This record gives sequence, structure tokens and C-alpha cells, in this order.
Amino acid sequence: MTSSMTRFQDMPVTEDNVHLIQVAQDDMKQVTVHSTAASVVEGDSDPFTLYTLIVTCPATKTWWIIKKRYSQFYKLRQYLAKMRKACKSKTLDAILQPLLDIAFPKKSFRLDTQAMVAERKAAFDKLTATLMAVRSECVFASIQHQGNVEIVLPLDHACFVIEAFLQVPDLQKTEEVRHTSMVLTSPELADNTSTFVEPIADSEDDDCPICLCEFEADQALLHMGCGHSFHKSCVMQWLELKMSCPICRQTSICGTK
Repeated sequence: MTSSMTRFQDMPVTEDNVHLIQVAQDDMKQVTVHSTAASVVEGDSDPFTLYTLIVTCPATKTWWIIKKRYSQFYKLRQYLAKMRKACKSKTLDAILQPLLDIAFPKKSFRLDTQAMVAERKAAFDKLTATLMAVRSECVFASIQHQGNVEIVLPLDHACFVIEAFLQVPDLQKTEEVRHTSMVLTSPELADNTSTFVEPIADSEDDDCPICLCEFEADQALLHMGCGHSFHKSCVMQWLELKMSCPICRQTSICGTK
């Protein structure tokens, strides 16, 4: 079992730089989540609602897509609640508390109504963002307690479970390590702030293939793994329905912004 925590094991941790690692991990919490919902029918089963969530991390300039049902969020929350109850680690107990404090939508045996779907969308957006924050807390706590197996193992397991559920791509994990290394080697980037903002790259000369307007420096872009780029607002609706590039149709579930 491996998680993002193994990627930070080789980083030099001292009393002088541990606060910088915390700053870098705090940056990873500042994710945005955009979701939509669609009714799906598979075979002879009753229709169910599938939630498509696009997670964007400004610190790493990475985005990815996950698709989940209500039952999957419910099972994860139940699992983490049982883990917290069974675990003797006060560290993990405190880290998981904010997640379990979030009001979770009640189960329903009726067909999903618009009001029910809207409530769940809002809850799942918040849960997803909180899961990313909990994951960052687990990583930082494990760095703080290196060598203490009783504390680190439960943290590692919680991190692994969350990463698997959120389908955090390798691109995001790699960029997290790069971002942390950058903050460690350039402390001035973290001067008096808990949110690191990288410089905005120069605007590109290309046009958005969807709206045919030029890319501007202050506009949010999404770059596909295939190399094609689009305005975030233009390509969002497409990605919610088809997890592929609108131009070349290559499968695209993550990329950079």
C-alpha cells in the first residue's frame, strides 16, 4: 500500500523548514470543485444519479474528473467514521473530525428529485474539497511524526483510502512534490502567506477551438493530456458528458490549467 506520503520521505525535514512544508500542504487544500448530475440507467436497473466532479488545484495547476454515486460517498464516510472510532491515534481523530462534521444528505428510497440532487451536489462538492484538505493534513502530520509507526500507519492508510476514492492522478502527486520542493528552496515564495500563488504565464497566441476567441493572461485555461487547450468555461460542459478531448477525442480525465 502506497500513498502520496511516500513521495515526501526523501525531503529534508528540519525545525527550520517544517513550517514551509506546512505552507506547501496548505496550498494543496485550496481546491475548487465543479459538479453536475445526470440520471443514468444501466440495463434493467432503476435509474440512478451519477455525479461528475471536476477538481482543480490552483497550487499545482492540475485538474481531474471523478464520477461518483451517492452510495459511494456514503460508504466512504461510513468507512472513515469506523476508522476514526477504531483508531487510537488522537492525531488522526482530530484530522478526520471536520470531515465527519459535514452534514451528510439523508438516504432516500424514492427517485431523486431536483431538490434532492441539488442538496447532494452541494454536499459532495464540500466533501470532496474537505477530503483533499484532510489528505493534506495526513501528509503533513506524517512528516511531523516520521519514525512513529503508531501515528504514521493510520495516517498513511487514511491518505491511501482518500486518494483511491478521489482518483488523484499521478500528475497531481508529482506536481505536489515539485510545488513543495519549490517552496522549500525559495522560502520567499511563502513569506507571510498560507496560500502560494505561482506567477501567471504569458498569454498564448492560440485561439480557443470552441469559442474561437484568443487566450488571455487572466483567463482560466485547461490543458488536455493530448496537448490541446481550451478556456475552462468553454470545455467544462463537454468534459461533464465526455471524458475526452473535443478535438482529437483522446481520453482525458486529467490535465493542467
